Parts: sequence; C-alpha cells; structure tokens
Amino acid sequence: MKLSHPFLCYKGVFDGIVTHNNQLVIFEIKTSDRIKNSLATSFDYPLQVAAYAGLINYDKSLDLKITNGLIMVCYPLKDQPATLLEVDFNNMKKYWRKWLKKLSQFWAYEDKNVGPKTQNIFGASRRVNEYNFIYTYTYLTRTRTSSLRTASSSHSLKEIRSGRKRKENMKT
Repeated sequence: MKLSHPFLCYKGVFDGIVTHNNQLVIFEIKTSDRIKNSLATSFDYPLQVAAYAGLINYDKSLDLKITNGLIMVCYPLKDQPATLLEVDFNNMKKYWRKWLKKLSQFWAYEDKNVGPKTQNIFGASRRVNEYNFIYTYTYLTRTRTSSLRTASSSHSLKEIRSGRKRKENMKT
C-alpha cells in the first residue's frame, strides 16, 4: 500500500501489516547476503519501518496505530533460515526520532543546494533534483566505515515534494 505524509513530505510502500504477539505490527521483508542477527546490524531496515509506521499512523483513513514492527530478513544466497527482527515500542520511538533527523537533514541540504530549481519539476531540473535526492539520501546514510548503503526505496523528488508544494501554494 502506498501512503504519503503531506507535512513531512515523504512517501512509501510497505509490505504489510500482520498480527504478532496479539498486536498489529508493520511487516517488512528484506533480503541480504550477510546474516542480520540484530537491529544494530540491519542497517536502515528499522529506520524504514519507523518511517512506514509514521505514514500509517498519520493516515486517518486506515484508523490504525502501529507501535511495533517486524522485519524478516531472507538470505537467498545462503542455506540459512530467515531471521525475524522485532522493533518494539521503545526502539520504534528511537528509530522514529532518527528518521525525523535524517529527513530534516535531507530537506536542509535540498533547500541549500537546489533551492529555486525545485520549483521546476519538468525537464532537466527535474532530472537534477531526482539525482540530488538519491545522492543526498545515500550521503546521509553513510556507515561509520564510510561505505555507502543504497536507498531501499528511491522515490522521485516530484513524488516526495508534492505534499510540500501544496502546503507552500496554500500560503501564497
């Protein structure tokens, strides 16, 4: 299901909502070449789950409040069973704050470096803006060892900014 947050200006498509331990949780399926035994070794997976929970909790048509998540990591190249990683309420709050910080860093970078070009979402400046989003997101998700992780969901800047532009147009 594709959802958007018009005030925080991001969109996402999550894998599902399931019942786990008698509770509705957001469910995300990932693949990896490396074993992920904890949230700490799972890169941005819990961050993404927190972002999706924010979308679900904001959407009034769903009438759901998601406070926990479940990530299933599959290993297609290894003879290894899938790992289930639970994102409990306290971790969800922690990763939600991290997500808001990354989102804030992205928009600060975007506003500083792209500026007025974002008003033109067609033609060449649209391509530049989409590149800037993917580049900036990748830059903001550098690991401590400076190796890059790719964005698991790459949305165009047009899709992400659509809510922000509507909000700006209402002010003028």
